[in-house]
Amino acid sequence: MEIGWAKRDDGTWFDLGDGAGEELLIDGKKGVFVVFHAALVVAVGGGGIAEGLARTRKELQTRLSSELQVTWAEVEPNQIEGVERFLLDQMAPLTGGRVLNCRPVAVNLPM
Repeated sequence: MEIGWAKRDDGTWFDLGDGAGEELLIDGKKGVFVVFHAALVVAVGGGGIAEGLARTRKELQTRLSSELQVTWAEVEPNQIEGVERFLLDQMAPLTGGRVLNCRPVAVNLPM
């Protein structure tokens, strides 16, 4: 399944520390997100994008949050867990992630 990963208008990724800038774009949206630094995936999550990023931002606050980048994609609610499972399996984020007992749904990776 092809999904559209979010980028700024200039084609660059969003910075995790810029919470205010992205909040207008994701308020109320459901889907998946990936937090990364260069090619190193730090976190993957799914569900409410704004809530998940706020929680992740808080958890990573004392680490490299100013250097971390983020992207997200809207996904149909009935496919969020499958897409999240695929991203977790493929990207092996440093923070682990939720244990999801569902069939992975393959999508294009953001990087």
